[in-house]
Amino acid sequence: MICRFEELGEYLKERQQAWTNGLIQSFSNLPGFERESTEYQAALELNQIGNLTAIDNID
Repeated sequence: MICRFEELGEYLKERQQAWTNGLIQSFSNLPGFERESTEYQAALELNQIGNLTAIDNID
C-alpha cells in the first residue's frame, strides 16, 4: 500500500509541474510578462493550492 502512495505522489508531482509549466507558458505569451510579475506569482500560488487539494483528496 505504501508503494502505491509513493507512486501516486510522484504522479501528482509530475502533473503539477506540467500544469504549472503550461500556465506559466500561457502567461509568458502576454505582453509585458515578467517572472517577478503578479501573474507569475499567482501561477505559483495556484500551483501550491492545487498540490494541497490533491493531497487532501487522497483519503
